Amino acid sequence: MTRHQLLPFVLCACFLPFFDLFAEEPERMPTPYLLWPRSLERTTYQQHGPLGSDFDLRTDAVMPYGIEERELAALESYKDAGYVLHLMTGISWGNYTHYLDGHFDGIDHWDQGQHDANGPVHPTIHGPRTPYMVPSVSFGRYLETGLKKAVDTGVLAVHLEEPEFWAIAGYSGAFQRAWQIYYGEPWQSPNETCDAQYRASKLKHYLYRRTIAELSESLKEYTLLKHGRELKFYVPTHSLINYTQWNIVSPESALLDLPGVDGLICQTWTGTARTPNIYEGRREERTFEGAFLEYGCMQELARGSGKRIYLLADPIEDSPNYDWDDYRRNYICTLVASLLAPDSHYYEVCPWPGRVFNGRYPAGSPDAKTIPDDYATMLLTVFNQLRDMDQSEIDWHGAIDGIGVIVSDSAMFQRAEPFIRDGSVRRSDDPTRPTPGETNCLAGFYGMTLPLVKHGVAVRPTLLENALRYPGYFDSYKVLVLSYEF
Repeated sequence: MTRHQLLPFVLCACFLPFFDLFAEEPERMPTPYLLWPRSLERTTYQQHGPLGSDFDLRTDAVMPYGIEERELAALESYKDAGYVLHLMTGISWGNYTHYLDGHFDGIDHWDQGQHDANGPVHPTIHGPRTPYMVPSVSFGRYLETGLKKAVDTGVLAVHLEEPEFWAIAGYSGAFQRAWQIYYGEPWQSPNETCDAQYRASKLKHYLYRRTIAELSESLKEYTLLKHGRELKFYVPTHSLINYTQWNIVSPESALLDLPGVDGLICQTWTGTARTPNIYEGRREERTFEGAFLEYGCMQELARGSGKRIYLLADPIEDSPNYDWDDYRRNYICTLVASLLAPDSHYYEVCPWPGRVFNGRYPAGSPDAKTIPDDYATMLLTVFNQLRDMDQSEIDWHGAIDGIGVIVSDSAMFQRAEPFIRDGSVRRSDDPTRPTPGETNCLAGFYGMTLPLVKHGVAVRPTLLENALRYPGYFDSYKVLVLSYEF
C-alpha cells in the first residue's frame, strides 16, 4: 500500500464495522509475526509502567518512560515481549524531586526551577513539585546517573524529550548564575529591554544545547566502554512553529550540530496543530493546515543532516475534555498531514496508548465512553501500515511544490516583553503593525503560509540556518518567501 493509497483508506476507515477489539484471545507469543523485522525500528510508542495485557500495538520499538527505580524495573517486560528497547524521559520536567530535595548530592536545588518575575513558571501544568528546570551542569549529572542505569538494563536508545525554556522565565537563582558565567557580567532582568530579552533567550538556547551535547556523548562513551555496543540518542521536540507560538525557547536547529544526536521525534499532534491561527481575519482552529506546516518544518529541519525523524500523531490529545468524534476527526487531520511529509518513514504511532484504549471521554462527563470499536480497529490497522512507508515513488498530483517560507530559531527569541509590547500597534488606525492578539497567534508566519496552503501550494517552512550548514540546501526551491520583519 502506497502513501496515496493509505490516504483514502484512512478517511474511509471511520466507517469500518464494529469489532470486539478486546475479545479474549489465546496467550500472545513473545515475538509476533510481522512483515518486517523489528530491528528496522520504523514505529514506536511511549508508555508509563510495565507492558500490560489490555492492548498490543506491535510496533518495532517501545519507549518506557522515566529513570526512577520503579520505572526502570518495568523495562524487562517489554524486552520479554520482543520489542526493541528504548527509553524516554524529560529533560525540562519530570519526577525529579529526589534531585530537587537534595538527596542526589546533598544540595537543595529548588532554585533551579524556571521562574518569571513573579515566581515559578506554570506550576499547575505538571504539579507544584514538578517544575520546569533550568538545565544546569548538576542537573545534567543527575540525569546521566539515571540514564546509565537504564543503559545497564539493556536500553538501546535514549530519548530526552522536550527541551523547553519558557520565554517569560529567566529570574531564578540558577539562571542568574548561568547568565554571569556565560556573559561574564551581572544578570539583567529580561523584561527591561529588548536586548536583555534577546540575550536571555540566546542563553536558554545554549543551556539546553550544552546539556544535550554532554549527555549524548557521555552516554555513548559509557555504553561502548562498559557494554561494547552502540547507543542511539534522540530528542523528541515540538516544531519550531509551535514553540514560537507557545512562547517557548528550545535548541531546535542547533540539535543538528551535535554529533551525539542521532535524530528527533517531531512532537506534532492535535494539541499543537489545533492552536488557533488567523486566516482572512478569522481566528480559529485549522488542525490539518497547522499539522502540515509543523511536519514540514521538522522534516526540513533534518534535510541534509542524515539524522532520523520520527513523526508523531496522537489518537487523542492531552486535554481529556473532548469527545471521540473530535479526537478521531483531528487525528485523521494530523495523520494525513504526516503522510504528506514524504522525507520520513519513521513514526511514533501513539503516545500514552493506555489513555487511548482505557480512557473514558469527555472526562468527568456522564456521557463519557471508552474508545469506539471501529476507531480502535482503524488505529491498530494504521499503526501496522505505518511500518511500510519507506517508498521511493512520491508524486504531488496537481500541487505546486518548490516553494519555501524562511523561518529561523531566532523567532523564539522575540516572544516575551518588551518585544510583544513594543512591536504591537497601540492605535487601531495603524495598519503597519500587528495587534497583540495577532502577534500571539503568530500572524507574521501564518500570514505568509496559510494563503499558500489554502490554494494548493505544498509550501515548506525552510530553515535559514541550514543555508550555512549544507551546500546547495536551497537548490530544490523555485521561490523563497522571506519577511525580515517577522
